[in-house]
Amino acid sequence: MTDRYRVRPSSFYVALTLVVIAGFALRVWGNRFGLPFLYHEDEAEIVQRALRMPVDGPGPGWFRYPTLYLYVQAVVYVIVWGAERVLGSAREYAAFADAVSVDPTIVYTAGRTVTAAFGAATIAAAGIAARRFASFGPRSRDLAGLAAASLVCIELLQVGHSHFITADIPMTFVAVAALGAAGWCASSREAGSVTAYAVAGALVGIAASIKYPAALSAVGVVAVYIQQVDWRSGAVVRRLTRDLRLPAAGVSALVAFVLGSPYVILDWRTFLRDLGAEAAHMRAGHLGFEIVQNHWAEVLANFAESGNLALVVLAVAGAVTAFRARDVFGRALAVTLAVWFAAAVTSNVFFARYCIPMLPIAAVLGAHAITTASLWPRSRAASEAVACAGLVLALALPSWLVAHRLALFTAADTRTQARTWVDENLGETGALVALEWKSIPRRPAGFDVAETTPLVYDAGTLRNAGVSYVAITDRLYRRLLRAPGIYPSQYAFYKELLATGTLVATFTPYADEHNLLVADEYGAPSVLKVREAAPWSDLVRRERSGPVILVFRIAG
Repeated sequence: MTDRYRVRPSSFYVALTLVVIAGFALRVWGNRFGLPFLYHEDEAEIVQRALRMPVDGPGPGWFRYPTLYLYVQAVVYVIVWGAERVLGSAREYAAFADAVSVDPTIVYTAGRTVTAAFGAATIAAAGIAARRFASFGPRSRDLAGLAAASLVCIELLQVGHSHFITADIPMTFVAVAALGAAGWCASSREAGSVTAYAVAGALVGIAASIKYPAALSAVGVVAVYIQQVDWRSGAVVRRLTRDLRLPAAGVSALVAFVLGSPYVILDWRTFLRDLGAEAAHMRAGHLGFEIVQNHWAEVLANFAESGNLALVVLAVAGAVTAFRARDVFGRALAVTLAVWFAAAVTSNVFFARYCIPMLPIAAVLGAHAITTASLWPRSRAASEAVACAGLVLALALPSWLVAHRLALFTAADTRTQARTWVDENLGETGALVALEWKSIPRRPAGFDVAETTPLVYDAGTLRNAGVSYVAITDRLYRRLLRAPGIYPSQYAFYKELLATGTLVATFTPYADEHNLLVADEYGAPSVLKVREAAPWSDLVRRERSGPVILVFRIAG
């Protein structure tokens, strides 16, 4: 090995393995939630396309995401089908795909387990990356690695989204691995070899082939390179023109991206169309974010709501300690995190999941702060105790929130309850029920008895279509009522519904009336709010999963 900080066989890897196993258990717990019904609409974007690829071919015809994770999931579904054949099934893959489109339990369980495995692998990647800090000795690097792994293991967004077949968790794993490879370059003799930079670049390309924003992990590779160049030398330009390390990283990144998503070249017109549409979406915003004025505060609020206040503080402290120690890798991580955060606040879409790739970087930086605290020179034992206490405190709130989140994955779901009620109480009446988007899903499994249709926000149109009942959800009316000037027809519809309709059923995850739609003293639609003590209080007050769903009988 050329690395001057050789990895020694030690108890570190035993401890890291235990943390990874624990993290996988958290991520796979309750991953059959909702099935056979589908309550996370983004999963279907990947599953439906991946499921058909062995029949229709590898060209997705859709590039809102790159295609590598679609290919991974397609392989998983072929393996599931192959296992069925081994166990005696005679149906061909096309028949298998048609059947699981109606009841997708088996493929969703397998696919979610693969995402959970990527989430657990992210724990290992963060732990190993944190051992690349050159400002620490071997024992301290072990502490940094375990601290980073622990912070990622118990992080709420990481645990929660590892239960979904979406691209965020796999992309984050490879992006963190790419940054770890940049750390390899930072800690190697002669500032890293061409091979080391090529590996780092390839990992950047693979990550971007899972989800486009992962290309930002290239910032860490470039930041390491810039710090390793002797800019004072008069021959620096000549040396740079002969230095193949950064070009090797760039070429390998591009090649890896194209290999992971080859149809960006083979179907480039569709690729450019969808990439442009995705960029336009980021500029235009998304339903619910129209009135956001302070983008910085909105992104930080996502960190706060997921219980990451301590992690943010530790990351800032870690950036400071890394710069003070002149740690090349630490400074590269700090710059990468800053660039990723700045990119997030330039968007007009602020989903909490967009913070996911930033969190392991913050954890590795936080590990630098914790380890630096353990090295306070006055009393080594006392310093280590303080550092460990700080880590425990940083893990306390996320652990509590993760426990609540996992309980919801195995709890009753309001959408399932509402489906059952509609079938049992309205199915035999012949009544037509209009379902608002994000309320009761109509697919993939249809209703047994009840007849349903999508909701339109016009009571007259609904009555003319023979609709007798409507189901609405707080996942939409909370967003729409924030901007009544932008959504006047929805506002008017809710107002008329409250004034003339009859509430016949309520399905809520709360024990109280939090988030119910009510009419205020002037008859205007309003969302009832129970006092919230903390940003994460909505999570901890839930007794079951799902949104608030209200079923009204509309006036004839």
